[in-house]
Amino acid sequence: MGRVTLDPHYAKVSPTALRPGDLVLYDTCPQGGCPYKHVVMYLGADTSGAEWMLHTNSCGDVAKVERFWGFPNEGSHTFLVARRVLALPGEKVVGSAGMPLRPAKPAAPRSDGASGAIG
Repeated sequence: MGRVTLDPHYAKVSPTALRPGDLVLYDTCPQGGCPYKHVVMYLGADTSGAEWMLHTNSCGDVAKVERFWGFPNEGSHTFLVARRVLALPGEKVVGSAGMPLRPAKPAAPRSDGASGAIG
């Protein structure tokens, strides 16, 4: 059986060196039978130290922010590898999207009793 070369944009990352935006792959079917693996995007830690991830439970599902699973060696979410998407030499990154780890606080009530909502 031939080997498939991994796209050079995906660099292997040590679990201790994870940064927001890195991809973490898990085997969610340790007994076998799954033709795919589960990929999550690591979002980082909030001010309390809790770590978060973004993922879906199935194709076509809405993405969810949940507590990061970590790096278990067995069980229903067995850690396989972490990868970082990188620009190759000569490629230009034209933009980046910052993502808050926590939702913005709701606006404080106005002293005149208005809701502060627009529209």
